[in-house]
Amino acid sequence: MRGITFFQPPWKICSSDSCHNGCCQSTPCENGGTCSVVCDIRAKRFKCACPPGYTDHKCQEAQRSCHDILLSGSHANGIYLIRNEANETLKVYCDFDSEPGAAWTLIQSYSLEKGQTGRIDNDIFSAKPLFEDFPVNEVSPDDWSSYRLSLADIKLIGTHSTHWRATCEFPTVGIDFRDYFRALLHDYDVKRYL
Repeated sequence: MRGITFFQPPWKICSSDSCHNGCCQSTPCENGGTCSVVCDIRAKRFKCACPPGYTDHKCQEAQRSCHDILLSGSHANGIYLIRNEANETLKVYCDFDSEPGAAWTLIQSYSLEKGQTGRIDNDIFSAKPLFEDFPVNEVSPDDWSSYRLSLADIKLIGTHSTHWRATCEFPTVGIDFRDYFRALLHDYDVKRYL
């Protein structure tokens, strides 16, 4: 004679209104992430909504570059928060559109428009090469007329990057390859020459 055994799984299949699997009780999300219960037994049992500048399943990884943001699934150009080495937030402009699969972080932008005198009004960077610490409006990367990160933040982004580029009129025309320069960081350190 054969017997029939019934097995009751340790999880409960329930509607999203009544699901309480207890996975968020241990507060698994790090760095201020918010935990939500996931009721699908085939998936991870919880999901973390990470604060700006953090990513991964438990918000344990700091985003230190636009490339990290691209890898986390963001693909729209714009202002994002990354974390510096002290885990302080840093506002940066990320470009994901101009070159497929690449993520660019803006470190300096300025305008060469001529004012009423016929001279360039915004020539503040000509005597300040990138190897000098000269931050300008670094909390406003959307100010294309006058913006530059601190030297420490430029170096941080450089450690998470492979290339650098220079182009003109980016906010109005995007990438114009007739006015474009790109190089590998290990071949040409932009901080030494610009």
